[in-house]
Amino acid sequence: MLSPTELAALSDPHPELLSIQRSGIPGSDPKPMLCLNDITTARAFIRLFNSIAAAAKPKPSYAMTPIQVTSRDGTVLPGRVYTPKRPSTTGCPGLYVCHGGGYVIGELDGQEWIAEIWTALGGVMVDVLYRHAPEFVFPAGMGDAVDGFRWMMQNLDDLGINPSKGLVVGGDSNGADMALVIAHLYTQEQQGPPLTGLYLACPIAMIESNVPDRYKEYYLSMEQNAKASALTKESVEFLLSVYKPDLSSPLSFPILFPDHSKLPKTYIQVCGADPLRDGGLILEQALKDSGVETKLEVYPGLPHCFWGPFMHADFTKRHKKDSEDGFKWLLSS
Repeated sequence: MLSPTELAALSDPHPELLSIQRSGIPGSDPKPMLCLNDITTARAFIRLFNSIAAAAKPKPSYAMTPIQVTSRDGTVLPGRVYTPKRPSTTGCPGLYVCHGGGYVIGELDGQEWIAEIWTALGGVMVDVLYRHAPEFVFPAGMGDAVDGFRWMMQNLDDLGINPSKGLVVGGDSNGADMALVIAHLYTQEQQGPPLTGLYLACPIAMIESNVPDRYKEYYLSMEQNAKASALTKESVEFLLSVYKPDLSSPLSFPILFPDHSKLPKTYIQVCGADPLRDGGLILEQALKDSGVETKLEVYPGLPHCFWGPFMHADFTKRHKKDSEDGFKWLLSS
């Protein structure tokens, strides 16, 4: 782990971000996107943002098929399958992805940047839209995410997924936590082909009250970045109050799983100016201490999931390249 002084330095603003925010260009201040005490406005903003982003994208290099998945309580969940236009005749690696959004917002469109990378690597990606709080509090969304993954596993042949080429679960923000929970539950069941990788971008993993004792001195970012751009300490507290997680359950905070040693190799991305930063860093250390092979990417001075609001910045271009390299690493033997 980094020292407390080194951790504090990660919060220093990135020069390019400062330049963008000083420019006054519309959309250069990401704070409105995640002022989530107004969920209706936040959801409308995300839909507008995704529609603008989609209009600016070139024609996709993949094929997309809408799907419907029935959850354990009979709810029909929308989803998508992304496939290379020329998939391998011997099957493709598979990725199940969970979107972020603090358990209250999120759209299928938001994960298309991952689909672009994954399908270019020859993979098939499945994304199922879980239900959001406050309409559906814990554990409804988590159950939906697990059911979506199980649907993928039950339909590997029809989807053209060959798990021997790679079987990965991933997500960003709370979606990273969901992916980690899915991985734990699946490895505990030990039924079916093994997972080969995890992609965790800006995970929550823990809150101050359940940080393992041996790492408590390193959990500083919630205060250091309390008033950060994009996501603040106040936003995190509000989101948890709306989602109503069980603070003692590993289904809410996956650091609480007693054994991480059976997890596959894991690629983690952490943002330096993010109140959730140290949860990701401690998680990576805990996995390493459990014998899990990890790869860590840290983005000093940048806010939570910055690649969304700052899609044209040079640091976002670097993130995309890093993500591509990270997925390649997850697929390597």
